[in-house]
Amino acid sequence: MNVCLICINSSRSAIGDSFKNLCNNLSEKKNIYIIKSFCYNDSEFDYESHRILSINFDKRDKNIFKKIDSLLKIKKFIKENDIKHLFFYSDNPFNSLVKMLNNKIDYSFWWHDPKPHTGVKLLNKILFKINESVLLTGKKLNNIFVASNYLKELAEENPLTDSKKIKVIYLPYMEEITSLVQEEVPYDERYYDFIFFGRIEKYKGLDILEQALYKLHVNGIDYKALIVGPGNLNDCTNGLLMKLKDKVEIINKYVSNNELAKYISNSRVAVFPYRDSTGTQTVQTAIYLGCTVVATDTGSFKEYLSVKSPILGYVIKPNDSNELYKALLKCLGNHITHKNNKSTIDAFFNPKTMACNLYSAIHNKNRG
Repeated sequence: MNVCLICINSSRSAIGDSFKNLCNNLSEKKNIYIIKSFCYNDSEFDYESHRILSINFDKRDKNIFKKIDSLLKIKKFIKENDIKHLFFYSDNPFNSLVKMLNNKIDYSFWWHDPKPHTGVKLLNKILFKINESVLLTGKKLNNIFVASNYLKELAEENPLTDSKKIKVIYLPYMEEITSLVQEEVPYDERYYDFIFFGRIEKYKGLDILEQALYKLHVNGIDYKALIVGPGNLNDCTNGLLMKLKDKVEIINKYVSNNELAKYISNSRVAVFPYRDSTGTQTVQTAIYLGCTVVATDTGSFKEYLSVKSPILGYVIKPNDSNELYKALLKCLGNHITHKNNKSTIDAFFNPKTMACNLYSAIHNKNRG
């Protein structure tokens, strides 16, 4: 059965990177075809060129004729290669148009956010909702993939969802980052005690982390922290970071994967003080690179940290700077007793595992 994997983005992103790694980690490739955006080079995919279609899609481009041309190219590619199953990986609303234009073909889709987190803009929420409705109501829908049991429960709350079609497949660690670290830095030799990485947005609770770090400072606790990522710091913090210049280094911009890999692997504790969240690849990546993890009990964090006993990190209440302070304090006192959980993360969150599970589910839609 010829399967076409589709991920259309207007720019490179974590979802696009994850899609690329998914495609490249499939053990069976002879019947796989790829539709992707031009922002990723064909050479980044381990497939013959005739199996790849690149679409020039930019959501900021208002030229409707370019989008029609892209749809026609997709239609032709699917027909010429006798595609029997479409798999949509991104949550781009363009997917619903592709599905409607090829409405006689079986399909599956990855549902990243059954309930959007608070960082999603209103217009995007509306567009995502329309896209979801089209995909959920299609007669040819085979599988709905979600990243955790938490997200499965959210998906089941949607009245359009057929719960029998939902399959949970854990997201892997970010191979785009983990593969760049050739030699792990010993835990006690790492430069930073704490790291917060990722795009800076209000829902990620950087102000909560700010308060916890300030309390450590007031109480005379010595530490070194790093905050790295693009975003508006003024909108997401309350000014306390300015009083912590000697203890908190801030790199308020986009950094390359190579730079980010070095920062994470030189940090002892990765902190995710989110107010709410959905799926994640952050905790897996941080643990794989040797960090202890402190995360709030939101989204898939707790589920991913609880794949093995004892729990792989510290899970705390959201919006509680005092509890975060206590967790960070405990981490500072546990340097010597840190346990490397790389093997556990590799067992549950290896990209090849995700690829194998997805491939198997698509090809065995009527089993189990």
